[in-house]
Amino acid sequence: MSGTWNFVFADEIQKYYEQATKAYQSGDYERAIEFFHKVLEVDSQFAPAYNSLGVIFRERSGDVLDSVWYFEEAIKIDPDYLDAYENLGKVYQQANQPDQAIAYLQKVLAINPDRLSSQFTLAWVYLLGKAQPHEAEEYFKKVIEKKEMPVAYYGLGLAYSMSGNNAMVLDMITQLRKMGHTEYAVQLEEAIRKPFKPQETQMSFPPAMPQKKPNVLVESYPKPASVPPSEEGGISGFTKIRLKGKLTGVEKEKK
Repeated sequence: MSGTWNFVFADEIQKYYEQATKAYQSGDYERAIEFFHKVLEVDSQFAPAYNSLGVIFRERSGDVLDSVWYFEEAIKIDPDYLDAYENLGKVYQQANQPDQAIAYLQKVLAINPDRLSSQFTLAWVYLLGKAQPHEAEEYFKKVIEKKEMPVAYYGLGLAYSMSGNNAMVLDMITQLRKMGHTEYAVQLEEAIRKPFKPQETQMSFPPAMPQKKPNVLVESYPKPASVPPSEEGGISGFTKIRLKGKLTGVEKEKK
């Protein structure tokens, strides 16, 4: 009998989670939140739902720190949840708190040293948030070893400019022109004439890492597995969920 219950719960979680993701991808954030809450009504320990709620609040809330609680809850449930650690790193990057951002991104790399997205974000945090070009160079090079991303060459060029290595800046300009990205090459040419210095406002807005799929909430977490009933034998309650902050730029569905 318990196997039947597990199947029912897993099926229900997957249904609500897919509905939530579909709503998110269509820009209906209020409805996405509603369905993620339904997931957590079925299983309050389903970490991807907390992580996904955090993503929504990080992107749509008036205060990016409104999302922190959700990512922390996901990590409490799954201490090895890389997406949640990385998302916390991005939150603190956006909040101009580079030391906190570095701490969470380093936790990701302690678990998975080859995670490209964390290396990429960490490179920009060191460059823009800490003005530490040599550390930034290290991580941009690691990214480029795995994938020839124009924006990583651009970041590496800025790091070389900051450290006064104009010969290597020229090398990055050559690479970018070969790749057809003259816009980045032109900006690096300016960085030769005037050495790059990060501005306070730049920490929140480094160039984004290219995404294979737009609006993807969860990259590495597996699909819902069978979940047991709560200790009381019924469906888990909704007592752990709370909304923090308000979403911006979200229209209520017209009836």
